[in-house]
Amino acid sequence: MSLEKLDILAFGPHPGDVEYGMGGTLARYANKQIRTGICDLTEAELSSNGAVAERKKEATAASKVLGVKKRIFLDLPDRGLFITPSYVDRLISVIRKYRPDVVYCPAGDPENPDLESCANLVKEAIYSAGIHKYEDSFLLPAHTVNRIYQYVTAPFQKPDMIIDISGTISRKEESLRAYESCSNHTYIDPAFNREQLAGKAAGLAFAEGFISPIPIEMNELPGENK
Repeated sequence: MSLEKLDILAFGPHPGDVEYGMGGTLARYANKQIRTGICDLTEAELSSNGAVAERKKEATAASKVLGVKKRIFLDLPDRGLFITPSYVDRLISVIRKYRPDVVYCPAGDPENPDLESCANLVKEAIYSAGIHKYEDSFLLPAHTVNRIYQYVTAPFQKPDMIIDISGTISRKEESLRAYESCSNHTYIDPAFNREQLAGKAAGLAFAEGFISPIPIEMNELPGENK
């Protein structure tokens, strides 16, 4: 398995979850020529809408809208994202192959346990991916991820930081509309409401929220530059 460098790698349990949580932020990365990737852990085979092949086609279209360089489709079982050695090994290989500096995964949501299960698997894989003596199935070299952030999907979650997506909200909407088989209006309206609420708190039109498992360092003192 050859290595392929990505700067940013975002994980989601199903196709469409990453776009829903942080599509605007991925579009901003693309605007700055930063190489991004999305890894869907499952094929959403238990979804009430859309066949697997159709969802993959839609996901590929959404990636192009956001300027995502690589879409990685895994085939872990939908509603079966438990921490098992074989599943963690699959994610370790992905992290070591694409060697991201920053990884994004979902924040927990009591209405969607798949999001928290996805995050738990990703965190396990990140830790083991950096251990030199830990051998994955492809014997890839160890890789240490510099930062991990969790994108907010529920409107009631309080983020640790927000990213202004006022200039990329239209591309986020277009990426969600790519999922025609999934009643995409059910994604778009809640996303707009959530991003408007997050932005309003900071005087922005739209913003996406993120949670950091570790404290966020501030290199500039508040009020330093007057």
